[in-house]
Amino acid sequence: MNKDYDIGVLGWWYGENYGSMLTYYALNQTLKKMGYSVLMIHEALGYNGWRVHWEEDIAPLEFARRVGYDFTEQVHYSEMGKLNEVCRNFMVGSDQLWNPLIGRVNDDLFLDFVSDGNGRFAYGTSFGNRDTDKFSSDFIERHQKDLSKFNALSVREDYAVDIARDIFHVEAKQVVDPVFLLEQVDYVKLAEKSEFKLPEKYLLAFILDPNEGKRSAIEAAAKKLNFDKIVVLANPEDRGTSEKIFGGDTFTIVENNMPENWLNAYKNAGYVITDSFHGSCFAFIFERPFSAFYNLVRGADRFVNLMNLFGLGEQRRIYETDTLDDLNANSNVSLQIDFEQGKNNVSKRKTASLTWFEKVLSEAVPIVSLEDQVEALKKENEILKQTIAILSRDILK
Repeated sequence: MNKDYDIGVLGWWYGENYGSMLTYYALNQTLKKMGYSVLMIHEALGYNGWRVHWEEDIAPLEFARRVGYDFTEQVHYSEMGKLNEVCRNFMVGSDQLWNPLIGRVNDDLFLDFVSDGNGRFAYGTSFGNRDTDKFSSDFIERHQKDLSKFNALSVREDYAVDIARDIFHVEAKQVVDPVFLLEQVDYVKLAEKSEFKLPEKYLLAFILDPNEGKRSAIEAAAKKLNFDKIVVLANPEDRGTSEKIFGGDTFTIVENNMPENWLNAYKNAGYVITDSFHGSCFAFIFERPFSAFYNLVRGADRFVNLMNLFGLGEQRRIYETDTLDDLNANSNVSLQIDFEQGKNNVSKRKTASLTWFEKVLSEAVPIVSLEDQVEALKKENEILKQTIAILSRDILK
């Protein structure tokens, strides 16, 4: 690989998870719209059992090829330093990349391999939930040194600003999740490439951690809202469980783990029920009325932050213990939802986030335009010709 890139991006873009795929799609496209060339960096091997070789035909890599990413092959972490010859700057993206409770979190996600002459950035990175007991003294000491070398840090949650300051002694800015950096129309363009035929009218269920309680509550909500069909977006990481829980004529499970199918199901849904953070984000982006199970396993604090950003508070929360009587008594399980305050909040946060992002990058990341690259190649070619001419004259003498 001999092409120079403005920015190399690390993060879980290769994860079999719709939220991860679209988070990094948004970050990739935003950087390209700013004029930067981007290299998506694959997961390094060799740290522990959580780091595995990813097959070439998994959905995220097929998506990466369809949308035109430049991306690396997987290598041992000891070879990551070679990327300093390819990228001028490096960035970790949004996801819980700094949560020590997640097995695949390791030193490379703190950019420990980056040379001192290259830039280091973080956009919307997360420490996980607000609990600080999970940070061991060794973890803090090792990664405080890494984080102190970053040119600029930003985090996803408000409490992460405090964690950065109080635990790691670095300054961080809260920014909006990358999925909000793009416009709805950007996702519509992807959705239009869907290959799955949907029912004319349906309630959409996107459930990461399905169980019988959630199924029962979803069926009750569909009955209250007069939906005969329930379309299920299965968790790509565990389709088998979704297929087992959501059996029967009422349910239609979307085939193929394509983000295009996922987005199209959101775009055309009459109502959405999800236990996913990014599932809630896209209900908002497409302005679909929705209800959310706060996913306690994956971090309820994230949902609280998100619903406050949307200006909804606890309005759209439901529980897997909810019966039809409970939902009938809940006036917020309805097709009416006011997105205006949330749209205003997100717009302000997006503007502030992009302003910060553009500023910190412009101070450290030189944009090398195509015209500049062509001109540089012409100069190199001219120098080469002159060198050959001089050597030829010397040989003939």
